[in-house]
Order: sequence, then C-alpha cells, then structure tokens
Amino acid sequence: MITLAKEADLDAVAAIEKQLFSRPWTKEHFHQALCNPAAKLWVFKDESETVCGYVCMYCSVDEGEITNVAVDPKFQRRGYAGALLEVAKQYIAESQLQRIILEVRVSNENAISLYRKMGFENLGIRKGFYEEPKEDAMIMAWENIRC
Repeated sequence: MITLAKEADLDAVAAIEKQLFSRPWTKEHFHQALCNPAAKLWVFKDESETVCGYVCMYCSVDEGEITNVAVDPKFQRRGYAGALLEVAKQYIAESQLQRIILEVRVSNENAISLYRKMGFENLGIRKGFYEEPKEDAMIMAWENIRC
C-alpha cells in the first residue's frame, strides 16, 4: 500500500536512507519535506504496516524532482520501487506538470535500468556530482505526454 508519509513513518524512512546512501538524509530532512507544501513523500507499506520504501519529490512550476527513492534491502526486487515511481508519475500527470527529473550515480546500473523501464530518458551527465565516493550523476527525465 502506498500512502503519503506521516510523521510516524520518518524513523523508518531515515533508517532505510541510512542503510543505502553514503550521504543520507536525516529524519529532520524528511520532516522538512513532509512540512513543505511543494514536496510529496510517499511510503510503501506491507500488510503489517512496515515501511518498505519511499519516494520524495519536490514540485516547482512545471516539473517534479525526485530527490530520494529507496527500498529497504529486505524488500528489494519485489516491484516496490517501480510502484513508488508510478505514484510520482501519476501525481505529475494529474497535476498537469510537464516532467520528472532525477539524478542517479552512473554506476547504479540497477536503478538506471529501472528508470529506463519506467520511461525515463538520459538527459546528460553532471560531472563530480556525488561525494563519498566522488562520481558523476546521470540526469534522467520522464516527460508527461498528457500535458
């Protein structure tokens, strides 16, 4: 089940973030997103209400930018990340925004493959975008053709 996150979900979201990223957002970062009307933070919960994954997106005048998307390693390879991305795409379409953009490490082949499968296309490379370790980012976008 995918819903908008609540304050009670933030400890689990931050714990997943900490497991997966070298420079993770803190609970406070996610709290700021939760309180920001321009941001959407969705969580995927299983039948026992365990937070399995999340996606965070900030929206501007005509686009959304996915800042974080992650699934707890215990729940990966079950389609949860794809389901979360579908919710973000649906929100963009319903809001009549033009596209979603995101950055992904060029070495993250699994994520890039998923994004391509979900209709995202490579727009270019940001040199040295990531730290710890230093790495380039691929900029990807999904265009809302219903605009």
